[in-house]
Amino acid sequence: MNVERCCKQVFRTGWGGNNCTRKGTVEVNGKWYCWQHDPERVKREDKKRYQEWKDKNDASNAVWHRRTLEREVCQDVSTEEIEKLGAGGLLRMLLYEYRR
Repeated sequence: MNVERCCKQVFRTGWGGNNCTRKGTVEVNGKWYCWQHDPERVKREDKKRYQEWKDKNDASNAVWHRRTLEREVCQDVSTEEIEKLGAGGLLRMLLYEYRR
C-alpha cells in the first residue's frame, strides 16, 4: 500500500527542515497535503484571523478618533464648564463641533 505523505516542508531545527510526517488527506494540483497544511483550510483560517484582527483594530481606531475629537473640541473649555455641561451637554457640544 503506497501512502502519500504531506508535501509541506516544515522546519524543526535552525539547520534545515523536513517534509511534514503526516499522511496526505487532500490532493491539490497533484500534491498531497495533511489536514493542517491543506491550502484551502489555511486560506480560510487566515481570512477568519484577518477579519477578527480587522474588527478589533477598527473598534480601537474608533475609540482613538472619538478621544481625539473630544480633546480637540474641549481644549479651550475649562474643567468647570465641562462639569456644568454634564455628559449630555458635552455630547451635544461634540456633535455640534463635529458637524461644523
